[in-house]
Amino acid sequence: QSTWGLQGYGLRVFVDMDMLFVFNPLLGHEETEEQKILFYWPPTDSMKKQCSYVGLAEGLSGFTRTFSPDIPVSSCVTKNLTLSLFNPEPNIWMVLALRNSTDDKRGKDRKSTGNDSRSNPYEDCMLQTCVRRIYHLYEMFHGKMNDQPSADHLRSTLSTFISDMLPHLNFTSLSFTETLDAVDFVACDPILYSSVHQCVRSVISPTGAITDALVLYDGLLVDTTMNPIHTQRLNTYLTRYIYLPDGASRTDSEVVSISPISRLNTWELQQQEGFVTPSDMLGELKIFLDSPDPRVLTLYYTRKLMFAFLLRPTEVANGLETLKTHMSIHAHSLAQQLAEHMNRTQSLDDVHRYIYFNHLNMALKMSARLKWSALTDVVKYVLNKMHSDFVSMSEINEVSVKTIGDGWLAARRNGQRYFYIIFDQKFSNSIEVHDEIARMDQEYFGNIFMMS
Repeated sequence: QSTWGLQGYGLRVFVDMDMLFVFNPLLGHEETEEQKILFYWPPTDSMKKQCSYVGLAEGLSGFTRTFSPDIPVSSCVTKNLTLSLFNPEPNIWMVLALRNSTDDKRGKDRKSTGNDSRSNPYEDCMLQTCVRRIYHLYEMFHGKMNDQPSADHLRSTLSTFISDMLPHLNFTSLSFTETLDAVDFVACDPILYSSVHQCVRSVISPTGAITDALVLYDGLLVDTTMNPIHTQRLNTYLTRYIYLPDGASRTDSEVVSISPISRLNTWELQQQEGFVTPSDMLGELKIFLDSPDPRVLTLYYTRKLMFAFLLRPTEVANGLETLKTHMSIHAHSLAQQLAEHMNRTQSLDDVHRYIYFNHLNMALKMSARLKWSALTDVVKYVLNKMHSDFVSMSEINEVSVKTIGDGWLAARRNGQRYFYIIFDQKFSNSIEVHDEIARMDQEYFGNIFMMS
């Protein structure tokens, strides 16, 4: 269980993940309620309790459908629980529940915050990010849940997959950019981008052995041949669940195939001898995108530069031979060029810390000075609250907040583009903040972020 205390805005709360479950209401009836359950955590809960919570979620979905037939319920807050519900496929429901605890063993009882029944600092968008991410990664590795051969097969794959993901489901480390489900990218100069682009396109063919590719440098997106949705999902997996540290005990660069979520963490990668070779895993790691035909995911890694290639299962051997030859010619040079580019850009000093996010293509741009781990809990809470308000209230286009110890924070929205700023210098009033936002808007995003 994850436990976190937050002080700020009159709150002192503690939050536990109480349960996570998946169910299909058509698989059981009143006498066979347990058949509806496809996955449930923690497994130590009695079957009666499991069925009770599944019944609660099923009742919520049915009740709210009367008022909103086209948009399924996504959240519910009770006195004791905060529920985040996701209906990704017909008759498939995923539910994440947090317990709003006031247990004296954890500290003093939470003081009332007025009429707000919510007793945890996690906005709906944060919880939805977690539950959607579980589904989308499952879909990427196994295909749609309704397409599985049987309910028992679905239960088996869900049990293995989600159990592997649970150690990574840490709300306290969920950053604002992960809440956005954004893709942080490298702003390359045209010449460098053209070099990377040409390197990738020269081995990619929609009808050939290698159909798609994604390029990362130090966890930042450089280039992709996939659409924004697929790019975002594969990027999430590669940057959050697979970490290839520089200096790991293997050859400096090599073509490798990787296994799903759990079994390769930083420690194992650093200590593992004979890192997984393509011949060991031919056809084993397949991912599903739009096509019902899967692709084999293969990585090439050198000096913080990672190429993720998607190969046709029937042509993996030919594809790998092509990649070995091609990458041996181009990869080292591109890694060196990107390292020099990053050193130059990171030496630039931004006046303020900022985040720019374009929801249309999932693109994210942050100032070099902004480090999520260095932000206070209050700043993290306010950023998530700002974005949640933007998502839930279309009439809001600009927000400014003055904190006691962290100064001013401000945000602006134009359509699907968002601009968040953490001001380091002191401002006396919101007018000065507004003027500074306008100045930064023009300086940084004058060509792409037109504001009224």
